[in-house]
Amino acid sequence: MRHIDSRHNSLFKTLVRLADGKRLTSAASVGLPDQAILLDGVHLCQEWLRHKGEPLYALFHADHLAHSASLQQLASQVAGNRCFTLEPTLLGRLSNIAADQGVLFVAGRPVATRPASIDQSCLWLDRVQDPGNVGTLLRTAAAAGLAAVYLSKGCARAWSSTVLRAAQGAHFALDIHEQVPLHSLTGSLRIPLMAMAGAEVWLKVEGANPTGS
Repeated sequence: MRHIDSRHNSLFKTLVRLADGKRLTSAASVGLPDQAILLDGVHLCQEWLRHKGEPLYALFHADHLAHSASLQQLASQVAGNRCFTLEPTLLGRLSNIAADQGVLFVAGRPVATRPASIDQSCLWLDRVQDPGNVGTLLRTAAAAGLAAVYLSKGCARAWSSTVLRAAQGAHFALDIHEQVPLHSLTGSLRIPLMAMAGAEVWLKVEGANPTGS
């Protein structure tokens, strides 16, 4: 396990850009894909390990790791050359959680392949702008056993830190498609489409016109 104690460390500087939502101009030089994500906190890291396996890097609070069984358990599941301890102020610079939990994972964002036809239950989100609401809906979709979520343009970014926290690991059990023109998918549907807007609900069966209910 390596230690980072300087803000001038090349990996740390790249992770600061990632934490700030900036474009990663030198990600490849430190072994990161352009679409890297930061997972903040014990639960998200546990869920990543459960669904996806090892992260690219695991970052631990240098002081907390020595005294926390949950952090030690996480570290034991990640290869030593992927693990780093950081000085508390440096880890705090990367974390968006007020109560720092002492661990962040750096991972590659999963990329879902859009199917030619949609024959399994899924969730479509049309311009849901609040990140907390998007995260809650992703969590609900995963709990209901849905396989995929499609987000239109105008939705909050699915992989933002706020949505990740609100979804509590649901991302890793779903195929997530962003920036999707939902109207273009209707011809691919092999299942009924139910739409909700406010208190109104419409049920559309393929080949029939929507009717109020």
